[in-house]
Amino acid sequence: MSGLFGPYYSSSSTHRGAQKASAVATVVENGLNAISGGTLNAIPSKVVQIGSSGYTVFCTSTHTSEKIINGLEAGITLTQLALIIALYIMGEECANDEHALCKAYFILEAVYSGLLALALGIGEMSKDPAAPPAPSV
Repeated sequence: MSGLFGPYYSSSSTHRGAQKASAVATVVENGLNAISGGTLNAIPSKVVQIGSSGYTVFCTSTHTSEKIINGLEAGITLTQLALIIALYIMGEECANDEHALCKAYFILEAVYSGLLALALGIGEMSKDPAAPPAPSV
């Protein structure tokens, strides 16, 4: 199954690592939200997601398609972080989706989760070919 996207798309180890870091951050965020609720719990995971996606955008070992995917992820996550900060300044929490900023946050979270799952899955199915081992001397 590893050759499914082979000639059209291949993924670098940097991209796959960034996707895995973002996925772990999402799992931790969901766990924190389940334990104590509150939108502020998402800030650490959003910082990790912005950092890993942002690094991948500027890394030289990633492909152009990966830079685009990670750029989208970084933009979505940066927007989510801005919404969290705006909600905090306004004294609001996203306990439900009554507030317009909460609706925007939840929609962006759904889009981000879908993009992350898609990119992570395709990346794992279409790894760059491994370099042949060096000959023994």
